[in-house]
Amino acid sequence: MKFINILLIIFLWNTTYRCKKDELTIDCNEAAKKMIGTWTGSQSNNAKTFSDSFTLKVTSSDGCTFFGETSYSQSITTFSVVGTIDEYGWIKFSENFYVVDGGEYSNCLGSGWSSPCRSIRWRPGAVFDEVRFNEETISGEWNISCWRCELNGGFTLFKE
Repeated sequence: MKFINILLIIFLWNTTYRCKKDELTIDCNEAAKKMIGTWTGSQSNNAKTFSDSFTLKVTSSDGCTFFGETSYSQSITTFSVVGTIDEYGWIKFSENFYVVDGGEYSNCLGSGWSSPCRSIRWRPGAVFDEVRFNEETISGEWNISCWRCELNGGFTLFKE
């Protein structure tokens, strides 16, 4: 009898877990479609030396992937963006290459530890993650890693 009770408890526990898992997942195809539109907000770095308004304009989606551009108020530089949403609603997107190169980074002269080029935000490669999908607002972290440097901070975007 004790053995049957243990089996019953294990069975119920596993059944409950499976039901709960379904409640925690989303349709990433639909979520990617809902990302389409203009998102505006701000970002700053953790060192509190950089703060800027920026816009993520999502133009299309394909499955759980979305595509668009980012632009900033303090620069004419814009970047091509590719992002993904997983079944649990986690978003990750990155600025892969320049659409418009404003020259802040690509024309910067200098190298070494004291170079101002190391702290320029507007360079390809920024990754935005630690973001949960929400139809109205998203927030998370961003970072850019480069040789002997790392810039990072937080951001918040609101859908227009």
